[in-house]
Amino acid sequence: MLFLVDYENVGNMGMKGCHYLDKSDYLIVFYSEAKKNMERRFLDSITDSGCTGLLG
Repeated sequence: MLFLVDYENVGNMGMKGCHYLDKSDYLIVFYSEAKKNMERRFLDSITDSGCTGLLG
């Protein structure tokens, strides 16, 4: 499944549920200089899931 997250508008609350991602998922997170710091636990969940992702 494809997930698009506008991190600048939703922040860490928009990352809830990322621990459900798996290898068949694709995640794109949009962010800017104004909102570029995500909690480490979400980054770890995304990495551990094995999903394909793009931060930009």
